[in-house]
Amino acid sequence: MLKGHDTIEYRIFAVDTARIPNVGVLPKTGFFVAPVEEISSVLSTYSTNFSGAAPDFFNIGFDISKPAGFSKYGLNSKHPYESSFDNLKSIEYTSIIRHPFKFDGSGIQINYNEVVLVEFNDPGAVYGSSGFYDYVIVEGSKNFGKTWFGLIDGYNCTLFPSWESAYKSSIVGDNSTYIGTETLLQKHTFLYRPSDKISAGDTMLLRFRLHSDALANGWGWVIEDLNINPLIDAIPEVNDHSVVVYPNPGAGLIKISTNQGIENYKPLRYSVFNAAGICLINAWASGSSETLVDISSYPAGMYIIVLYLDDGIKTFKYSLIK
Repeated sequence: MLKGHDTIEYRIFAVDTARIPNVGVLPKTGFFVAPVEEISSVLSTYSTNFSGAAPDFFNIGFDISKPAGFSKYGLNSKHPYESSFDNLKSIEYTSIIRHPFKFDGSGIQINYNEVVLVEFNDPGAVYGSSGFYDYVIVEGSKNFGKTWFGLIDGYNCTLFPSWESAYKSSIVGDNSTYIGTETLLQKHTFLYRPSDKISAGDTMLLRFRLHSDALANGWGWVIEDLNINPLIDAIPEVNDHSVVVYPNPGAGLIKISTNQGIENYKPLRYSVFNAAGICLINAWASGSSETLVDISSYPAGMYIIVLYLDDGIKTFKYSLIK
């Protein structure tokens, strides 16, 4: 029985139903119906190391486990994940957090450690194009799962060179047989601000999804130490003219000049995000009125620099040109 804000929704997916147990199969079709089941209480923050967290997630193709060679529990796709071997079908592995989140006016910041050994894309292909094959993505929904939108662009093993090298180091046929290890874990932080998709005060479900198309596959995805919080704890934006970021635009060698962070040798924390909201650098500057930040190895485009000051934050848009 549904109570209050609880809901049950049925989603229809086009997959090979023989591969996924415990679902209701529609006769003579390649579709199955899976219940999202009961939605739990609304939260503003969430943190887990995944030990004992199984009741907080509704999983299809994921489980909470400790893979061989890993010392911590995490949210794991199947290892290896599967492909449909049918160009007209795909497999969608999903994990939904049962707790909806009250979307804060400042936005949300999500961080976790992960390994993504998922098929690489064609050279130059971007997420959403035909040459961007398998991918993982974090998505939100403000209508209890009827529709979903990306909180970041989908990505694969090419996000970090160590993942791509590992994936490509052991190819048998079309598939990668490389087995993920703890040494490949990378910290992933991204932010999502209010947009045309969701506004302050909305209630949002959050899910992790692995998309697998035909043919090639690999070891898959593991997520550890998940944290979801209001963006920078809703710290207000401040108008501090003593902080300067220059030259802007520039070639990626950024100078942050400030007197705010060095008073009494106090360190200054800063973060650099790309246009997709992924945190590339999270570091401290101390002992100098000028700090050099090097993002010259990243692609040309727009970046966001966030400075964490005593009375709030200050953000800069930085244009990297090549």
